[in-house]
Amino acid sequence: MKTLFTHSANRFAVQFAIGSFLVGSLLFLLYLATRSDQVLGFGLLFVVLEGIFTPFLLLYLFAHLLFRIQDIREHLYALCLVLLNVPIAFLYLYLIN
Repeated sequence: MKTLFTHSANRFAVQFAIGSFLVGSLLFLLYLATRSDQVLGFGLLFVVLEGIFTPFLLLYLFAHLLFRIQDIREHLYALCLVLLNVPIAFLYLYLIN
């Protein structure tokens, strides 16, 4: 990943996106397997925390893009990877109902 994302902010954002996708998917699959209210509560708490943290991360990445415009492709890849988690979270929420 260090060769694809040279800026530490982008590496952090991609690691965050991958980690939150894995945790969210694990919680979703665990809920489907158990139908437990506790798992559902943890999952909803996770979505709320992601909804709070992700906009700040996106603003930080966008500001980083503006100050280092020469590496725009790398910055856009990182932004897209973080943004991909949003429709996945909505899909999981839709499938639970």
